[in-house]
Amino acid sequence: MGWCDRVEVWRDPLFLRPRQLELFGQVRIGLGTSSGTGLPLRLLEDSGATARLLRDVYPRVRGGVVCMTTAAHLHDLLPGLSDPLWLGVPLRVHVPQRDPAELHVLRWSNHPAFEVGVERTVFQDVVIMCTTRERTLVDLVRYRRRLGGPAVAARCLRAYSAAGGRRATVRSMADATRMPHPARLVLETLLDGMDAAS
Repeated sequence: MGWCDRVEVWRDPLFLRPRQLELFGQVRIGLGTSSGTGLPLRLLEDSGATARLLRDVYPRVRGGVVCMTTAAHLHDLLPGLSDPLWLGVPLRVHVPQRDPAELHVLRWSNHPAFEVGVERTVFQDVVIMCTTRERTLVDLVRYRRRLGGPAVAARCLRAYSAAGGRRATVRSMADATRMPHPARLVLETLLDGMDAAS
C-alpha cells in the first residue's frame, strides 16, 4: 500500500451524545475567516509547487480538504511553503498521481471529518475547503507520525498562542473530533507546556 493510499479511519462514530452534537455546532465555523476570529486566511502569491498544486490539482479532487502543514501555512502558523500539499479526501475519490514529495493524501472514511472545523475560502480564484486553525492543530497532533513527531504541532501551537489563540478552543475541537486518547495525551502535554511558557 503506497503512502498516498493509506486510509485514516475515525473508528468511533461522532455525535453519540447530545454534548458532542453541541460541540460540533460550536466549532463548525463560518465561511472565509480563520476560526471565527474575523482574521482572513493568508492568500498565497507563491509561485512554488504547492501553490501550483492548489491551483491545478485541488479543483480536480472532489470533496478534498486542504489540511495539515498546508493549512498551517495558510493560517500563518508555519512560515514558507516548502512542505508538500496535504489533502484530506473521501474514500474512493480519484486523486491525480503526483510525486509524494509534492502531494500527501489522507483518506478519511468518516463524513464529519469533512465538516467539523472545515471552512471555505478563496485561493487565486479557486474556492477551497480548508481546516480551521484549531482543527489544523488537532490534526497535526493526531497524525504526528506522518510528520516525524509532535515538533511541528508544538511550533504551530506556539504561533497560535502568540496570535491570541485560546487553548480552550483547541480542546473543544479535540472533543468534537473525538481525538483518540493517545493523541489527546500528547495534545494536553503540548497545551500544558504552552500554559507553563505563558
